[in-house]
Amino acid sequence: MKHNSILTRQILQTTYGYKLTRSLHSAI
Repeated sequence: MKHNSILTRQILQTTYGYKLTRSLHSAI
């Protein structure tokens, strides 16, 4: 379960980072 938690966390961070990067590029 712990491994699954870390994996989910990583996916969420990647998704958040991707959205953040996209919004930054859109703002420019």
